[in-house]
Amino acid sequence: MQPSSITNVSLPLVDTSNPLSAKTLRLQETTDIVQKWADELDTLLRHSFDNDLHDFTASLLHFLAYRCGAYRGCWFSRSEDTTATSFVLKHTFACSEKHITTPQYSLGDGLIGQAALRQEIVIFDQIQPNLSPYKAGSLSFSPQGILILPLIFGAQTLAVVELVFLQPLSDAVVLFLQRSRSNMASFLESITNLMRTKALLAETQNQKEILRAQEEELRQNLEELATTQEALKDKNTEITKAFEELAVYNNRIMQSLAYGQRMQKAVLPSSTRLTKAFKEYFHIYLPKDVVSGDFYWYAQTKEVKIFAVADCTGHGVPGGFMSMIGNMLLNQIIIGQKIHQPHEILSRLHKLIYNTLKRDENAGNEGMDIALCTLEYLPFDKVKVVFSGAKINLIYSKQGVLDQLKADRHSIGGMGLHRILEFRYQEILLNQNDCLFFATDGVLDICNDFRRKFGQTRLMAFLQEYHTLPMAEMGEKLKQILADFQGNADQRDDVTMIGIRL
Repeated sequence: MQPSSITNVSLPLVDTSNPLSAKTLRLQETTDIVQKWADELDTLLRHSFDNDLHDFTASLLHFLAYRCGAYRGCWFSRSEDTTATSFVLKHTFACSEKHITTPQYSLGDGLIGQAALRQEIVIFDQIQPNLSPYKAGSLSFSPQGILILPLIFGAQTLAVVELVFLQPLSDAVVLFLQRSRSNMASFLESITNLMRTKALLAETQNQKEILRAQEEELRQNLEELATTQEALKDKNTEITKAFEELAVYNNRIMQSLAYGQRMQKAVLPSSTRLTKAFKEYFHIYLPKDVVSGDFYWYAQTKEVKIFAVADCTGHGVPGGFMSMIGNMLLNQIIIGQKIHQPHEILSRLHKLIYNTLKRDENAGNEGMDIALCTLEYLPFDKVKVVFSGAKINLIYSKQGVLDQLKADRHSIGGMGLHRILEFRYQEILLNQNDCLFFATDGVLDICNDFRRKFGQTRLMAFLQEYHTLPMAEMGEKLKQILADFQGNADQRDDVTMIGIRL
């Protein structure tokens, strides 16, 4: 039994002397089959976006095994244990988990671990019948083909799928799995992140309710102490205990906020990811409190790169709630529903926030301002930038001249707005080495000791003077200028500023 790993599948050339040759027909049949399966997979992925991770992976294994004609199959997921990377059996197809002799593999251990380490599809074919047969329950069988499929996102193996066949592997099966595994891995990563976000929101809401109950209990205790001033000496022990409980509660609150801060940072695009995405960039991200109401978001499709900066209503815990909702909804719209036009994305985002916050029933001004653009790299070092914005302008430098695209003057999800809201489509053509800048109003509203704001004029003057500097140096210089301007004054809002060189 000889293993082979593939990175590309080459189809046979068509005999041009005979357009209706058998090879041409086989090629067309294979192409049609692969496209049909890919369409079915795309439908499954889109309909499974709201499922939990366990149901999604189980349905995906069943689809792959059934569609590819496998006799049995196994799904191994990457372990959440951070001490050592391993892959644990989560689902089986046409066999019982108790009959799987090795339910867990370390990275590089066995065929599953090797496939995860090398991140390549592994195929066994031409299996000799005298080798030990596979066993499933009380049945024994001699497989004719084995395919091990690692699902890769970024540089990380998320899961490994093993499929066993009683017939030789067809070109259609191999080509379909090779072409589809990137799409499956992307959806797997998106659903994993969505599950984490939902867990964080539920935990944060639970902590908020606990805090509210504890605060109410403490308030009642303090009121009782105030009415019994004459017995103050007898209540000293009770007061001391109340303050000790308050310190414990405060410590728990701070721990919960610190956990929320870590989770909020985890869903933001990493420095490594932005470094790979753009030639140069800088970012200034200064929450007013532990968690922030500002966030930035990035994704890439085959055609465009998509980037957004948003400023949610409020700061601290309320702003943090809105930022997590906004991040989750952008994932749903752009990755799940595959809407990639900026003005359509913002209209859809407004509608979802309007429905999520039940604006028809509940009054409130919770929402967000946002700037969102797509970047399409064209021949001759040109870059098409399509922009739509809600109260956050897009500042850009084109061949050394600073200008900006104005955003619409209404927020997303705000009070008094209709459920349906449209945004303008704006397009500019830039050159590589031109720059884009995104700033929330926290930058402009920084006040000094004399209560004067930093303002749009100072920001534009700084960008005009220093936009030719390397982005990292420019970001550090702006951060220092903002700190010097603020002096000893308190920070009034979350501050976010992003600069990108194309």
